[in-house]
Amino acid sequence: MGKKIFLILLLCICCGILFSQQTVPNSGIFWAPMTVNNFSAWYSSDGRLEGTHSNAAGNALWGATFPRNTASTIYTSAFMYSADSPPPIANGAYYTNTLQQGAIFGQQTGIAENKLANGVRIWRIRKDFMTADLRRDASVTYGIAENNVSIMDMQRLRTEYKKDWIEWPALKGAPFYDVNNNGIYDPKFTVNQFNVEIPDTNSDSPGVANADQVIWYVCNDLGGDSPWDTPSIGMEMQVTIWAYATNGALANTIFRRGRMIYKGTTSTPALHTLTNMYIGIWSDIDLGQTNDNLAGSDPELGLGYVYNSKTLDNEYSKFNLVPPSVGFDIVQGPKVKSTSLDSALFNFSFRKGYKNLPVTSITYIGQANGTIFTGSTGISHLTNALQGLPTRSSSPQIDPITSKPSKFWASGDPLLKTGWIDGVYENPGSRELVVSTGPFTMTLGDTQEIVTALIG
Repeated sequence: MGKKIFLILLLCICCGILFSQQTVPNSGIFWAPMTVNNFSAWYSSDGRLEGTHSNAAGNALWGATFPRNTASTIYTSAFMYSADSPPPIANGAYYTNTLQQGAIFGQQTGIAENKLANGVRIWRIRKDFMTADLRRDASVTYGIAENNVSIMDMQRLRTEYKKDWIEWPALKGAPFYDVNNNGIYDPKFTVNQFNVEIPDTNSDSPGVANADQVIWYVCNDLGGDSPWDTPSIGMEMQVTIWAYATNGALANTIFRRGRMIYKGTTSTPALHTLTNMYIGIWSDIDLGQTNDNLAGSDPELGLGYVYNSKTLDNEYSKFNLVPPSVGFDIVQGPKVKSTSLDSALFNFSFRKGYKNLPVTSITYIGQANGTIFTGSTGISHLTNALQGLPTRSSSPQIDPITSKPSKFWASGDPLLKTGWIDGVYENPGSRELVVSTGPFTMTLGDTQEIVTALIG
């Protein structure tokens, strides 16, 4: 439990554009990168996490590389959810922009912000933007070789960071430090001893968990039916991504919080409840060369991961590196009612009488067990995957070692080669990982959140 406890304690103890944003022409979708640690990772305003896309110059940008600026690590990821409504619903940013950027106005209105309007975008800040050497940051942000980044490029980036600092969308739900406790986001700037304008530490500032860099956006499901042809239900999702400019394990970690607010539509009945709800992280992980990957799970840590089947990988060898492994952990699950002796973490504080759900399943999708189809025939595929079942079957997967049903696949030890190991009963290849938790319910007006960690 050591690693799990460390991540949870970190969340407790740590309680931060129209700039770096690459814009997809005529779509209103903005992209922003995480740049302060050993990952390079891109996030979009329509719900895609670690999403591969093309910039304005037509160059492909991988969803995530690890170590930074080496071989591809992740093609795309997203929060996925399903529920017995009725009717059954399933949604999430599955490869394409199936959600739309912007918040929902009020409850039971069915009206969202115009996704093409000014001020409907993605925001990114970093605490040291006025004094840091932004050469590496500008290189990733603007797609310029690091040795070609100019002073003007870095100044442009500082200007854009300042814009997002000032325009931080606290009114929409973006987290900030309310230093004067007046409930209003009102940042100020001052001049340091070097005559450089910097944020005033005695005034409000954007951010969360004392992070060095924070990305925030809000999206919703009112843009149309989900990839699985289930109706829009008025679900708003506020996404916060943060990381630390440090050494050790935190240098290889990006935290991502998905806050879901069930706002409903004009046809949603009062007190309507989404039952048997599951939420999780789905990710298409391309660890260097895509046809030699394996997956595994650690039930005790709640950690799902992907690693290379061979000592060397053709793509990582181009950088004289052995291939790394990457994984996902849900470090804070949804809160559910419990006894008065329990407390659940929610918004970085404890709620008595509740508990956080643990990770309840870790599965993967490879050549032998099919993929997740879209359309009405595919809703059961995603629902099954989130509930720890094979995508095409309602019968549990059988652990080939114990001959017992298991919702934690390939849970053996690949180093010691004991237990259920991926690659023994299925050939190496591409792997889609699903790490999920549930069940829980959401009644109209409820807010739920999960905090996840991407770990290299």
